[in-house]
Amino acid sequence: MMKKYLQAASAIGVLSVFWVCTVFAGNNLLTNGGFEEGDLGQLGSVSIPGWHSWGDAGWHHNDAGRVIGSKGMKFWWDSCGLWQDYAAIPSATYLYSVQVMDCSADTSAINWNLQLEAEFYDAGHSAIVKTVLAVFDSSIEPDDTWVRISGAITAPAETAYGRVVLRLGNWRSGIGGAIYFDEVSVTLSNHADYNNDFYVNYEDYQFLSSRWQQAAPQYDLNSDSRIDIHDLALFAQDWMEWVEPAGAESIAVNPAVTYQEIDGFGASLTDSSAWLIHEFLTASERQAVLTDLFDPEEGIGLCYLRQPMGSSDFRLKDYSYDDLPAGVTSDYSLAYFSIAYDESYIIPTLQEILSINPNVKIMGSPWSPPVWMKTSGHIGGGRLKDDVYSTYANYFVRFVQAYEAHGIPIDAVTLQNEPYYEPWSYPGCRMEPADQIKLVKVMGPAFQQNQIAAKILIWDHNWDNPNYPLTVLSDATARSYIAGTAFHHYGGDVSAQSAVHDAYPDKAIYFTEGSDGTWNDGGFEADLIRNGTFVVQTLRNWARTIIKWNLALDENNGPKIAGGCDTCYGVITINRSTRQVSPRPQYYALGHAAKFLRPGAVRIASGSGQVQTAAFRNTDGSVVLYAVNPNAFPIPLKLEWNGQWTVGMIAGRSIMTFCWENTPDAPVKVFLTTGDQRSLLEQQRNLRFHD
Repeated sequence: MMKKYLQAASAIGVLSVFWVCTVFAGNNLLTNGGFEEGDLGQLGSVSIPGWHSWGDAGWHHNDAGRVIGSKGMKFWWDSCGLWQDYAAIPSATYLYSVQVMDCSADTSAINWNLQLEAEFYDAGHSAIVKTVLAVFDSSIEPDDTWVRISGAITAPAETAYGRVVLRLGNWRSGIGGAIYFDEVSVTLSNHADYNNDFYVNYEDYQFLSSRWQQAAPQYDLNSDSRIDIHDLALFAQDWMEWVEPAGAESIAVNPAVTYQEIDGFGASLTDSSAWLIHEFLTASERQAVLTDLFDPEEGIGLCYLRQPMGSSDFRLKDYSYDDLPAGVTSDYSLAYFSIAYDESYIIPTLQEILSINPNVKIMGSPWSPPVWMKTSGHIGGGRLKDDVYSTYANYFVRFVQAYEAHGIPIDAVTLQNEPYYEPWSYPGCRMEPADQIKLVKVMGPAFQQNQIAAKILIWDHNWDNPNYPLTVLSDATARSYIAGTAFHHYGGDVSAQSAVHDAYPDKAIYFTEGSDGTWNDGGFEADLIRNGTFVVQTLRNWARTIIKWNLALDENNGPKIAGGCDTCYGVITINRSTRQVSPRPQYYALGHAAKFLRPGAVRIASGSGQVQTAAFRNTDGSVVLYAVNPNAFPIPLKLEWNGQWTVGMIAGRSIMTFCWENTPDAPVKVFLTTGDQRSLLEQQRNLRFHD
């Protein structure tokens, strides 16, 4: 993955899910319980992985605890607190614990209480239980000494998830002071599911037997401080009786119900992106970046590119494939047709991409016809002149032929990028439905005459005007040459894709452009979930492709000349000052699909509730489930397939991909990206289906 050769912006440590493959002491269900990550300073503005807070002025990440042997956190000054959710098992008993200290070097005449509290919630997010389990009173506890406070509680039968709360209160006197705390834990008490995978099985038995005839509290089931035959008897009872946790969300994957075929996922290698990758990066850097983006084994396996035919707004100059010399006003024979500009670094980059992944498909989309073909006489604005339609159709023919001569086959073309937006500061062209009908009627026969197999797509604009493609498709002659409709997401609702599909189910749906940028930047977590949800919903509304906008941009959202979007982000950012390559959240949202789905995969039926999903069957029969949990809390999942089931956990605010072979007893591979960046498309422990 990209993180192999870049320094991530935030620390990547222990995974923030509860079914990790390593065994942690005491079955600790919480993440970052020791607060060893994060920046120094006031935590009102600093993110501590896994935790939420209130009382911004009152808590700090601090190293002062090191003087007494531990790095910890401190509450300071006013009423405040921290909380974190975890997936709780109904009727299971949990032990809450935290180390607390009153530091004399950081305290005046003030005394505080720190309360350790437990809460449980049902599936509707209503609180069932809220209680204080233990209290640290700084007025009676010794200074500079870590004291562990703890308490046990049993989760109610209707529990969906639990919460641990640290609350500072009871300010008694004085003007300052602090209480330090560290090593928060929530532990399953007297329960044989040692690795928290919702099964009691041989793996748990290994943990138990490895402590045979020892004192090991985390494996002691009868509380006699010794692992022996009595613990084994209780273990066997749990093994025989263990069932899925109450409240697990059931997701049934049904390969018998099929939808659209998938062509692929990717972005646009704009002029700006190609220059940055090919001209700025060294050969070795370029190879590493392209391998990470397009190799499905070593990278994320992108396999579809939408290429501007000529310049877009992300360009280093304005140009088309038929620009005329001074004094020449028209070129109906296309004598001046040339792709020489693309041959300098755009085509070499595409050739290198195809050498890494030969399955990559290419789509061509024009932002503007040649200036001499337009009513505006300008690269921006205007419409096609009435007498150039046949010439413009041949322009597309020449484009496909020229690219194929360089070993770059063209899978599809769209007639015009955003035909209902007529910019003047960058290339653009207005097209009405009647214009596209007229163009298709000459382009279709021209493609057939020249044995061009590239598909012809219409619209290539936002969800907010499905009537446009419906009008074009209503013409029977034009419809016979049209393969499908292309959409963008800058306006309207994704359901427009289904509206067009339902009217003409034999015509494919493509999603061809959607950008991230400063206008929708909510930080990594919010952007990850927004992109993941978008992937699911776009696929569930019949899209064969998901193509984001610029593949790569620099730290200033360029390079580019003036006009168009100055606030768009690339799938990756290449910093031209530091040479650091940084993937953005859309990289991971695309990667969770592209890395596992192969061209020709078919979407199949899957359940979707609090966790949003899309499922697929690859051509080799393997199955892929793409899942997004937009909630702040983890959710246990019961995954059902082919009469079998397995149970796992999807972390809060995360994307997860499950994939398995269509063979008996095949393991379910699991990959995870979390909003807190503690896991970035990393493989988790395998699951297994059970009868």
